[in-house]
Amino acid sequence: MHFLKLFLFEEDYSSNGVPTPQFIINKKTVAVGYGYSKKDEYINLLRSASSAGLEQVILTPSDFTDIIQNAITNNLSINKIDFNVELDADIQKYIESVLRSLNESHDKSSIDQIDEVLLELMEEFTYPTKVTFTNSLNKIIIHNNGIAGIETYDDIFKLNLLLDKQQEGLLQ
Repeated sequence: MHFLKLFLFEEDYSSNGVPTPQFIINKKTVAVGYGYSKKDEYINLLRSASSAGLEQVILTPSDFTDIIQNAITNNLSINKIDFNVELDADIQKYIESVLRSLNESHDKSSIDQIDEVLLELMEEFTYPTKVTFTNSLNKIIIHNNGIAGIETYDDIFKLNLLLDKQQEGLLQ
């Protein structure tokens, strides 16, 4: 799996000083690859990105709702949503049931149900930390701290579809 860190940039983005590979996701977001197993590489990436004026992406529960909706629109399946705490078994089963329904029917009411559950969980300081998607055999993982995992660099296009919101970019 290839790991990417998502950053926001201003209108005059310059890749100077930022490691490669880099992928422009939309008008305001760049994804920069790094070696997940190399702790120093990630820290150096954060330092160089900060020096270049890039801001780290942090995803909120409402961002995850938009990403889930984009997944359904673009025929990606939602495999799993991880949370910052262990959920009650009944809530976990309910979420899994809604995800199955969403993946099978692409029903808007299921998206509304996920949104409602995420909002209710936020009231208890419970929020999503990671969502895993698949299309065919490839897996895409998006973490709330702006880290994305993709099987191949060809999956950048799918990552772009997940993060896209009305052609302006989800992360504005």
